[in-house]
Amino acid sequence: MDLIDDMTSSNIIVDLEMPGVDVNDISLQLCNGQLVISGKRRSPHGQNSNRALPNPEARPVRELKYGRFYRALPLPGGMEATAVSAILERGVLSLKWPRLVDVTERLIPPSTSSNAASQT
Repeated sequence: MDLIDDMTSSNIIVDLEMPGVDVNDISLQLCNGQLVISGKRRSPHGQNSNRALPNPEARPVRELKYGRFYRALPLPGGMEATAVSAILERGVLSLKWPRLVDVTERLIPPSTSSNAASQT
């Protein structure tokens, strides 16, 4: 997984490797300040990923993983959660969303009570 905080374009970009995962088998949720990615990687050999060996004496070495997966990523603050885009292309799931404009730092000009009353 790569998480990139692109300060020049004000975007957060997350790339996740998902080789062999169908787009319909992926679920993305934003909840409690986390991005939750879950889904299922299906075996190309059907329901049983432990396919029959050519003979009883064969010694398999299995490195391919199939089944359910789950990942929860804590997100940086100041994210525009409604503007997330997700694209699955060539086995890589790319998520991108804009960072909110930081409004926590700003100048607030003082005014007198008579100015405040006239502005309402």
